[in-house]
Amino acid sequence: MHPFLIPSVFLSFTVVLLALNHYLKKPMQANIFIVIGSLLFCVVYRYLYHINLSSEAGLNFVGIINQINFPDILINGILSYLLFAGALHCDYNIIKKLKYTIMPLALIGTILSTILIGISMYYLLTYCGIKTEFLTCLIFGALISPTDPIAVLSMLKELGAAKFLKETIAGESLFNDGVGIVMFTTLLGFSSGTDVTFQQIFYLFVRLSIGGLLYGYILGKVGIWLINTVKQDLQFSFILTLWITTTGYAIANLMDVSGPLAMVMSGLVIGNQINNNKTREYLFSFWDIIDNALNCFLFLLIGLELLIITIPYNLFLLMFITILITLISRSISVILSLKCFKKQNKKTLPLWPIISWGGLRGGLAIALVLSVPNEIDHTIFIFLTYAVVLFSIIIQGLTIKPLLNKIALTNDVDSVTSKN
Repeated sequence: MHPFLIPSVFLSFTVVLLALNHYLKKPMQANIFIVIGSLLFCVVYRYLYHINLSSEAGLNFVGIINQINFPDILINGILSYLLFAGALHCDYNIIKKLKYTIMPLALIGTILSTILIGISMYYLLTYCGIKTEFLTCLIFGALISPTDPIAVLSMLKELGAAKFLKETIAGESLFNDGVGIVMFTTLLGFSSGTDVTFQQIFYLFVRLSIGGLLYGYILGKVGIWLINTVKQDLQFSFILTLWITTTGYAIANLMDVSGPLAMVMSGLVIGNQINNNKTREYLFSFWDIIDNALNCFLFLLIGLELLIITIPYNLFLLMFITILITLISRSISVILSLKCFKKQNKKTLPLWPIISWGGLRGGLAIALVLSVPNEIDHTIFIFLTYAVVLFSIIIQGLTIKPLLNKIALTNDVDSVTSKN
Protein backbone atom coordinates (compact mmCIF):
# COMPACT_ATOMS: atom_id res chain seq x y z
CA MET A 1 0.00 0.00 0.00
CA HIS A 2 1.30 3.46 -0.91
CA PRO A 3 2.40 5.33 2.26
CA PHE A 4 0.32 8.38 1.32
CA LEU A 5 -2.88 6.43 0.66
CA ILE A 6 -4.34 6.65 4.18
CA PRO A 7 -3.65 10.39 4.70
CA SER A 8 -4.92 11.06 1.17
CA VAL A 9 -8.21 9.29 1.92
CA PHE A 10 -8.68 11.22 5.15
CA LEU A 11 -7.78 14.57 3.59
CA SER A 12 -10.17 13.93 0.70
CA PHE A 13 -13.03 13.16 3.09
CA THR A 14 -12.24 16.19 5.22
CA VAL A 15 -12.11 18.60 2.27
CA VAL A 16 -15.44 17.35 0.92
CA LEU A 17 -17.18 17.53 4.30
CA LEU A 18 -15.83 20.99 5.15
CA ALA A 19 -16.87 22.27 1.71
CA LEU A 20 -20.38 20.88 2.15
CA ASN A 21 -20.66 22.43 5.59
CA HIS A 22 -19.51 25.79 4.21
CA TYR A 23 -22.38 25.88 1.70
CA LEU A 24 -25.09 25.11 4.24
CA LYS A 25 -27.41 27.99 5.07
CA LYS A 26 -26.68 27.47 8.76
CA PRO A 27 -23.29 25.73 9.03
CA MET A 28 -22.70 23.45 12.02
CA GLN A 29 -19.59 23.32 14.13
CA ALA A 30 -17.04 21.87 11.72
CA ASN A 31 -16.06 18.90 13.88
CA ILE A 32 -19.67 17.91 14.56
CA PHE A 33 -20.46 18.06 10.86
CA ILE A 34 -17.40 15.91 10.13
CA VAL A 35 -18.57 13.26 12.61
CA ILE A 36 -22.10 13.26 11.18
CA GLY A 37 -20.81 13.14 7.61
CA SER A 38 -18.44 10.25 8.30
CA LEU A 39 -21.21 8.34 10.10
CA LEU A 40 -23.49 8.75 7.09
CA PHE A 41 -20.71 7.50 4.85
CA CYS A 42 -20.33 4.42 7.07
CA VAL A 43 -24.06 3.69 6.82
CA VAL A 44 -24.04 4.03 3.01
CA TYR A 45 -20.86 1.96 2.67
CA ARG A 46 -22.26 -0.83 4.85
CA TYR A 47 -25.48 -0.85 2.80
CA LEU A 48 -23.59 -1.04 -0.51
CA TYR A 49 -21.32 -3.73 0.86
CA HIS A 50 -24.24 -5.89 1.98
CA ILE A 51 -25.93 -5.73 -1.42
CA ASN A 52 -22.58 -6.55 -3.09
CA LEU A 53 -22.36 -3.39 -5.16
CA SER A 54 -18.96 -2.48 -3.79
CA SER A 55 -17.12 -5.82 -3.98
CA GLU A 56 -15.01 -4.48 -6.84
CA ALA A 57 -15.09 -0.85 -5.76
CA GLY A 58 -11.31 -0.61 -5.44
CA LEU A 59 -10.48 0.84 -2.04
CA ASN A 60 -11.27 -1.33 0.94
CA PHE A 61 -12.13 1.32 3.49
CA VAL A 62 -12.56 -1.21 6.27
CA GLY A 63 -9.04 -2.44 5.63
CA ILE A 64 -7.71 1.11 5.73
CA ILE A 65 -9.42 1.90 9.03
CA ASN A 66 -8.29 -1.43 10.49
CA GLN A 67 -4.66 -0.48 9.84
CA ILE A 68 -4.98 2.53 12.13
CA ASN A 69 -4.21 1.90 15.79
CA PHE A 70 -6.65 4.37 17.33
CA PRO A 71 -5.30 4.29 20.94
CA ASP A 72 -1.69 4.64 19.79
CA ILE A 73 -2.32 7.40 17.27
CA LEU A 74 -4.28 9.44 19.80
CA ILE A 75 -2.55 8.84 23.14
CA ASN A 76 1.02 8.59 21.79
CA GLY A 77 0.47 10.73 18.73
CA ILE A 78 -1.75 13.76 18.39
CA LEU A 79 -2.91 14.19 22.02
CA SER A 80 0.18 16.14 23.05
CA TYR A 81 -0.25 18.66 20.21
CA LEU A 82 -3.95 19.20 20.87
CA LEU A 83 -3.51 19.65 24.62
CA PHE A 84 -0.63 22.08 24.16
CA ALA A 85 -2.59 24.07 21.57
CA GLY A 86 -5.64 24.21 23.83
CA ALA A 87 -3.69 25.30 26.92
CA LEU A 88 -1.78 27.89 24.89
CA HIS A 89 -4.97 29.95 24.52
CA CYS A 90 -6.12 29.68 28.15
CA ASP A 91 -5.84 32.67 30.45
CA TYR A 92 -3.65 31.57 33.36
CA ASN A 93 -4.80 34.44 35.60
CA ILE A 94 -8.46 33.50 35.26
CA ILE A 95 -7.72 29.80 35.78
CA LYS A 96 -5.77 30.71 38.91
CA LYS A 97 -8.70 32.76 40.23
CA LEU A 98 -11.05 29.88 39.43
CA LYS A 99 -8.99 27.29 41.31
CA TYR A 100 -11.81 26.62 43.79
CA THR A 101 -14.03 25.79 40.82
CA ILE A 102 -11.71 23.97 38.41
CA MET A 103 -9.74 21.83 40.85
CA PRO A 104 -12.77 20.33 42.67
CA LEU A 105 -14.40 19.59 39.30
CA ALA A 106 -11.23 17.98 37.95
CA LEU A 107 -10.38 15.94 41.04
CA ILE A 108 -13.46 15.34 43.21
CA GLY A 109 -15.88 15.40 40.29
CA THR A 110 -13.95 12.81 38.26
CA ILE A 111 -13.53 10.43 41.21
CA LEU A 112 -17.17 10.76 42.25
CA SER A 113 -18.43 10.26 38.70
CA THR A 114 -16.26 7.16 38.31
CA ILE A 115 -17.76 5.60 41.43
CA LEU A 116 -21.35 6.50 40.53
CA ILE A 117 -21.05 5.17 36.97
CA GLY A 118 -19.22 2.03 38.11
CA ILE A 119 -21.87 1.11 40.69
CA SER A 120 -24.79 1.96 38.40
CA MET A 121 -23.40 -0.02 35.46
CA TYR A 122 -22.70 -3.07 37.62
CA TYR A 123 -26.30 -3.25 38.86
CA LEU A 124 -27.70 -2.42 35.42
CA LEU A 125 -25.74 -5.16 33.66
CA THR A 126 -26.51 -7.64 36.43
CA TYR A 127 -30.22 -6.84 36.10
CA CYS A 128 -29.96 -7.40 32.33
CA GLY A 129 -28.37 -10.82 32.91
CA ILE A 130 -24.95 -9.74 31.63
CA LYS A 131 -22.15 -11.13 33.77
CA THR A 132 -19.35 -8.69 34.48
CA GLU A 133 -16.91 -7.85 37.23
CA PHE A 134 -17.51 -4.82 39.43
CA LEU A 135 -13.91 -3.77 38.81
CA THR A 136 -14.53 -3.77 35.04
CA CYS A 137 -17.48 -1.43 35.59
CA LEU A 138 -15.24 0.89 37.61
CA ILE A 139 -12.68 0.86 34.77
CA PHE A 140 -15.47 1.93 32.44
CA GLY A 141 -16.40 4.70 34.90
CA ALA A 142 -12.79 5.89 34.98
CA LEU A 143 -12.44 6.13 31.20
CA ILE A 144 -15.85 7.70 30.52
CA SER A 145 -15.95 10.19 33.43
CA PRO A 146 -13.25 12.69 32.39
CA THR A 147 -14.44 15.34 29.97
CA ASP A 148 -12.43 15.15 26.76
CA PRO A 149 -10.28 18.31 26.37
CA ILE A 150 -10.15 17.92 22.60
CA ALA A 151 -13.94 17.80 22.16
CA VAL A 152 -14.54 20.47 24.81
CA LEU A 153 -12.02 22.97 23.43
CA SER A 154 -13.40 22.45 19.94
CA MET A 155 -16.91 23.21 21.21
CA LEU A 156 -15.81 26.30 23.16
CA LYS A 157 -14.54 27.97 19.99
CA GLU A 158 -18.16 28.22 18.86
CA LEU A 159 -19.66 29.02 22.25
CA GLY A 160 -20.41 32.68 22.88
CA ALA A 161 -20.20 32.44 26.66
CA ALA A 162 -18.60 34.69 29.23
CA LYS A 163 -14.85 34.14 29.46
CA PHE A 164 -14.90 32.86 33.04
CA LEU A 165 -17.38 30.12 32.08
CA LYS A 166 -15.33 29.05 29.07
CA GLU A 167 -12.17 28.98 31.18
CA THR A 168 -13.97 26.89 33.82
CA ILE A 169 -15.09 24.24 31.31
CA ALA A 170 -11.75 24.32 29.47
CA GLY A 171 -9.67 24.23 32.65
CA GLU A 172 -11.58 21.27 34.03
CA SER A 173 -11.23 19.31 30.79
CA LEU A 174 -7.50 20.02 30.56
CA PHE A 175 -6.78 18.77 34.07
CA ASN A 176 -9.33 16.04 34.75
CA ASP A 177 -8.09 13.72 32.01
CA GLY A 178 -4.88 13.36 34.04
CA VAL A 179 -6.95 12.30 37.07
CA GLY A 180 -8.99 9.92 34.92
CA ILE A 181 -5.92 8.31 33.36
CA VAL A 182 -4.36 7.79 36.81
CA MET A 183 -7.56 6.08 38.03
CA PHE A 184 -7.81 4.07 34.81
CA THR A 185 -4.19 2.88 35.13
CA THR A 186 -4.60 2.04 38.82
CA LEU A 187 -7.79 0.03 38.29
CA LEU A 188 -6.15 -1.88 35.44
CA GLY A 189 -3.42 -2.79 37.92
CA PHE A 190 -6.05 -4.22 40.25
CA SER A 191 -7.62 -6.20 37.41
CA SER A 192 -4.32 -7.87 36.54
CA GLY A 193 -4.29 -9.50 39.96
CA THR A 194 -1.45 -7.36 41.27
CA ASP A 195 -1.70 -6.50 44.95
CA VAL A 196 -1.98 -2.72 45.08
CA THR A 197 -1.87 -0.88 48.41
CA PHE A 198 -3.21 2.57 49.22
CA GLN A 199 0.38 3.83 49.54
CA GLN A 200 1.12 2.61 46.01
CA ILE A 201 -2.01 4.29 44.66
CA PHE A 202 -1.08 7.55 46.37
CA TYR A 203 2.50 7.35 45.09
CA LEU A 204 1.26 6.63 41.57
CA PHE A 205 -1.07 9.62 41.67
CA VAL A 206 1.64 11.96 43.01
CA ARG A 207 4.21 10.72 40.51
CA LEU A 208 1.94 11.00 37.50
CA SER A 209 0.04 14.18 38.32
CA ILE A 210 2.40 16.30 40.42
CA GLY A 211 5.43 15.01 38.53
CA GLY A 212 3.76 15.81 35.20
CA LEU A 213 2.77 19.32 36.28
CA LEU A 214 6.24 20.07 37.67
CA TYR A 215 7.98 18.70 34.59
CA GLY A 216 5.62 20.67 32.33
CA TYR A 217 6.27 23.85 34.32
CA ILE A 218 10.04 23.46 33.96
CA LEU A 219 9.65 22.63 30.27
CA GLY A 220 7.46 25.70 29.77
CA LYS A 221 9.81 28.00 31.67
CA VAL A 222 12.83 26.89 29.66
CA GLY A 223 10.79 27.20 26.47
CA ILE A 224 9.50 30.69 27.20
CA TRP A 225 12.99 31.87 28.19
CA LEU A 226 14.34 30.70 24.83
CA ILE A 227 11.39 32.19 22.91
CA ASN A 228 11.73 35.57 24.61
CA THR A 229 15.51 35.52 24.14
CA VAL A 230 15.35 34.94 20.38
CA LYS A 231 12.06 36.79 19.90
CA GLN A 232 12.80 37.86 16.35
CA ASP A 233 13.26 34.28 15.12
CA LEU A 234 9.73 32.99 14.51
CA GLN A 235 10.95 29.81 12.88
CA PHE A 236 12.85 28.91 16.05
CA SER A 237 9.71 29.44 18.16
CA PHE A 238 7.70 27.15 15.90
CA ILE A 239 10.29 24.38 15.96
CA LEU A 240 10.89 24.73 19.72
CA THR A 241 7.20 24.30 20.56
CA LEU A 242 7.03 21.31 18.21
CA TRP A 243 10.04 19.86 20.05
CA ILE A 244 8.25 20.34 23.39
CA THR A 245 5.11 18.57 22.18
CA THR A 246 7.03 15.75 20.53
CA THR A 247 10.30 15.04 22.32
CA GLY A 248 9.16 16.65 25.59
CA TYR A 249 6.07 14.43 25.62
CA ALA A 250 8.14 11.32 24.89
CA ILE A 251 10.56 12.20 27.72
CA ALA A 252 7.60 12.57 30.10
CA ASN A 253 6.52 9.02 29.28
CA LEU A 254 10.09 7.78 29.81
CA MET A 255 10.14 9.54 33.20
CA ASP A 256 6.83 7.85 34.01
CA VAL A 257 5.02 11.14 34.68
CA SER A 258 1.81 12.38 33.06
CA GLY A 259 2.62 13.58 29.55
CA PRO A 260 -0.84 15.13 29.04
CA LEU A 261 -0.57 17.23 32.23
CA ALA A 262 2.97 18.24 31.25
CA MET A 263 1.71 19.52 27.90
CA VAL A 264 -1.12 21.43 29.58
CA MET A 265 1.23 23.13 32.03
CA SER A 266 3.89 23.98 29.43
CA GLY A 267 1.21 25.39 27.12
CA LEU A 268 -0.18 27.56 29.93
CA VAL A 269 3.28 28.91 30.82
CA ILE A 270 4.30 29.69 27.25
CA GLY A 271 0.94 31.09 26.17
CA ASN A 272 0.77 33.56 29.05
CA GLN A 273 4.40 34.73 29.20
CA ILE A 274 5.34 35.65 25.62
CA ASN A 275 6.72 39.20 25.68
CA ASN A 276 6.72 39.98 21.97
CA ASN A 277 3.26 40.61 20.47
CA LYS A 278 4.37 39.61 16.97
CA THR A 279 5.74 36.29 18.24
CA ARG A 280 2.54 35.70 20.20
CA GLU A 281 0.33 36.41 17.17
CA TYR A 282 2.25 34.17 14.79
CA LEU A 283 2.79 31.36 17.30
CA PHE A 284 -0.91 31.30 18.17
CA SER A 285 -1.82 31.28 14.47
CA PHE A 286 0.64 28.46 13.83
CA TRP A 287 -0.87 26.31 16.58
CA ASP A 288 -4.40 27.21 15.51
CA ILE A 289 -3.67 25.61 12.14
CA ILE A 290 -2.22 22.47 13.75
CA ASP A 291 -5.13 22.30 16.21
CA ASN A 292 -7.81 22.61 13.53
CA ALA A 293 -6.13 20.12 11.16
CA LEU A 294 -5.61 17.44 13.82
CA ASN A 295 -9.12 17.97 15.19
CA CYS A 296 -10.59 17.37 11.74
CA PHE A 297 -8.57 14.17 11.40
CA LEU A 298 -9.54 12.92 14.86
CA PHE A 299 -13.27 13.62 14.53
CA LEU A 300 -13.33 12.03 11.07
CA LEU A 301 -11.64 8.95 12.51
CA ILE A 302 -14.21 8.80 15.33
CA GLY A 303 -16.99 8.66 12.77
CA LEU A 304 -15.25 6.15 10.50
CA GLU A 305 -14.56 3.81 13.42
CA LEU A 306 -18.16 2.65 12.92
CA LEU A 307 -16.83 0.63 9.98
CA ILE A 308 -15.00 -1.70 12.36
CA ILE A 309 -17.29 -1.38 15.40
CA THR A 310 -20.49 -3.26 14.63
CA ILE A 311 -23.06 -2.29 17.26
CA PRO A 312 -25.62 -5.06 17.98
CA TYR A 313 -29.23 -3.90 17.67
CA ASN A 314 -30.20 -5.57 20.93
CA LEU A 315 -27.92 -3.19 22.85
CA PHE A 316 -29.68 0.03 21.81
CA LEU A 317 -31.84 0.21 24.94
CA LEU A 318 -28.82 -0.54 27.13
CA MET A 319 -26.88 2.21 25.35
CA PHE A 320 -29.68 4.69 25.97
CA ILE A 321 -29.75 3.85 29.69
CA THR A 322 -25.95 4.09 29.86
CA ILE A 323 -26.09 7.57 28.33
CA LEU A 324 -28.63 8.59 30.99
CA ILE A 325 -26.40 7.16 33.73
CA THR A 326 -23.37 9.13 32.52
CA LEU A 327 -25.41 12.35 32.28
CA ILE A 328 -26.95 11.96 35.73
CA SER A 329 -23.61 10.99 37.29
CA ARG A 330 -21.98 13.98 35.63
CA SER A 331 -24.64 16.35 36.98
CA ILE A 332 -24.41 14.98 40.54
CA SER A 333 -20.61 15.15 40.54
CA VAL A 334 -20.62 18.73 39.22
CA ILE A 335 -23.11 19.96 41.83
CA LEU A 336 -21.37 18.24 44.75
CA SER A 337 -17.91 19.38 43.57
CA LEU A 338 -19.01 23.00 43.37
CA LYS A 339 -20.65 22.75 46.79
CA CYS A 340 -17.33 21.71 48.34
CA PHE A 341 -16.43 25.40 48.12
CA LYS A 342 -19.95 26.76 48.18
CA LYS A 343 -18.97 30.26 49.29
CA GLN A 344 -16.44 30.72 46.48
CA ASN A 345 -18.80 29.18 43.92
CA LYS A 346 -22.03 30.92 44.83
CA LYS A 347 -22.19 32.60 41.41
CA THR A 348 -21.02 29.50 39.55
CA LEU A 349 -23.45 27.02 41.11
CA PRO A 350 -26.49 28.33 39.17
CA LEU A 351 -24.56 27.54 35.98
CA TRP A 352 -24.15 23.84 36.78
CA PRO A 353 -26.44 22.75 33.90
CA ILE A 354 -24.09 24.38 31.37
CA ILE A 355 -20.95 23.02 33.04
CA SER A 356 -22.51 19.57 33.23
CA TRP A 357 -23.93 19.48 29.69
CA GLY A 358 -20.75 21.05 28.28
CA GLY A 359 -18.59 18.22 29.63
CA LEU A 360 -18.22 16.37 26.35
CA ARG A 361 -16.67 12.94 25.90
CA GLY A 362 -14.57 12.27 22.83
CA GLY A 363 -11.82 10.25 21.21
CA LEU A 364 -9.84 9.87 24.43
CA ALA A 365 -12.55 7.64 25.94
CA ILE A 366 -12.59 5.46 22.80
CA ALA A 367 -8.79 5.21 22.85
CA LEU A 368 -8.78 4.14 26.51
CA VAL A 369 -11.49 1.50 26.16
CA LEU A 370 -9.74 0.03 23.09
CA SER A 371 -6.47 -0.10 25.05
CA VAL A 372 -7.93 -2.37 27.75
CA PRO A 373 -6.13 -5.77 27.58
CA ASN A 374 -8.01 -8.62 25.92
CA GLU A 375 -7.78 -10.61 29.16
CA ILE A 376 -10.55 -8.41 30.52
CA ASP A 377 -13.99 -9.08 29.04
CA HIS A 378 -14.88 -5.52 28.07
CA THR A 379 -16.39 -5.98 24.61
CA ILE A 380 -19.78 -4.61 25.63
CA PHE A 381 -18.13 -1.50 27.09
CA ILE A 382 -16.61 -0.69 23.69
CA PHE A 383 -20.12 -0.37 22.25
CA LEU A 384 -21.36 1.60 25.26
CA THR A 385 -18.38 3.98 25.14
CA TYR A 386 -18.91 4.62 21.44
CA ALA A 387 -22.60 5.37 22.03
CA VAL A 388 -21.84 7.83 24.87
CA VAL A 389 -19.17 9.58 22.79
CA LEU A 390 -21.40 9.99 19.72
CA PHE A 391 -24.29 11.30 21.83
CA SER A 392 -21.93 13.68 23.58
CA ILE A 393 -20.33 15.11 20.44
CA ILE A 394 -23.46 15.37 18.31
CA ILE A 395 -26.39 15.95 20.69
CA GLN A 396 -24.65 17.82 23.50
CA GLY A 397 -22.40 19.67 21.08
CA LEU A 398 -25.35 20.92 19.03
CA THR A 399 -27.55 21.88 22.00
CA ILE A 400 -25.06 23.51 24.39
CA LYS A 401 -25.42 26.94 22.77
CA PRO A 402 -29.25 26.97 22.86
CA LEU A 403 -29.02 25.89 26.51
CA LEU A 404 -26.67 28.76 27.21
CA ASN A 405 -29.02 31.22 25.52
CA LYS A 406 -31.99 29.85 27.47
CA ILE A 407 -30.26 30.34 30.79
CA ALA A 408 -29.45 33.87 29.58
CA LEU A 409 -26.01 34.22 31.10
CA THR A 410 -25.37 37.86 32.07
CA ASN A 411 -22.62 37.53 34.70
CA ASP A 412 -19.67 39.84 34.34
CA VAL A 413 -16.30 38.06 34.07
CA ASP A 414 -14.36 40.24 36.49
CA SER A 415 -17.03 40.23 39.18
CA VAL A 416 -17.15 36.44 39.17
CA THR A 417 -13.47 35.65 38.91
CA SER A 418 -12.56 38.11 41.60
CA LYS A 419 -14.55 36.06 44.06
CA ASN A 420 -13.07 32.74 42.99
